[in-house]
Amino acid sequence: SFENRWVQLAIMVLCTVTLSNMQYGWTLFVNPMRNETHWATVGIQLAFSILIFLNTWLAPLEGWVADRYGPRFVVMLGGLAAGTSWVMNSRAHSLQTLYVAAAIGGLGIGCVFGTCMGTALKWFPERRGFASGMIAAGYGLGAAITVIPTSRMILASGYRHTFFFFGLLQGVSIFCLGAFLIKPRVSAYRLSSKGKIRQGREFTPSQTVRTKVFWIIYLVYLMIGSGGMIVTAQLGPIARDFGVEKQTITLLGFSMPLLAMAVSIDNLANGLTRPFSGFLSDKIGRENTM
Repeated sequence: SFENRWVQLAIMVLCTVTLSNMQYGWTLFVNPMRNETHWATVGIQLAFSILIFLNTWLAPLEGWVADRYGPRFVVMLGGLAAGTSWVMNSRAHSLQTLYVAAAIGGLGIGCVFGTCMGTALKWFPERRGFASGMIAAGYGLGAAITVIPTSRMILASGYRHTFFFFGLLQGVSIFCLGAFLIKPRVSAYRLSSKGKIRQGREFTPSQTVRTKVFWIIYLVYLMIGSGGMIVTAQLGPIARDFGVEKQTITLLGFSMPLLAMAVSIDNLANGLTRPFSGFLSDKIGRENTM
């Protein structure tokens, strides 16, 4: 039944798996885009900055809409935006078009990832760490799964065809998956104190931003997020600068370009540690886990 919370969690994880290439696969496109268009790297990477900026700062508004009307509409809208963004990238012949596409993509990521994260927490009030970890894991592992076919398609068919193909794939997939999401029935799952960490009282958004601990958490998240995003976006240009972009290496019997392998390993480790850390935080507490 689609009303089962585990089914809902699985659907939301699949949504984030499909979405993740937009952020974690971006670096694979930077050098091919620069080679064909002769745009400066800094100009291309500004599009990624726009994507991340709008992804994060529109999240409160998207979360409010999801709270009011349920996750289905917001996620389906995000799927359309995500698909449109990469299809536009495939047709972009100016940096201005690339920036507009990035803005639409930022809206799409926020609608899908932010809504899935918030909805999962409501379905699993007694396992918030695990639920958030699963959603975050889908976002990391999805790129680890798709990075190899993405890099191979770029080499075989060019970056424009790859943008178009994966744009349609992710847009249609998320739109269809989002149609099966329903508004959480929080009252159906009571919090249990047995074997769980103590749950604090609920805060309204206005109360939350007036607490010191919120801004401490925000600062910590900002620091780790900034470093992670810089590495995520710049792996391709770094590999180019060191002259190893097209170098092929073999690890555990698998041979592939060094850049693709680095992105795969990064996202694999990134994804696998998230549900474990969330599960651990449910057992020993958030502060102890950090």
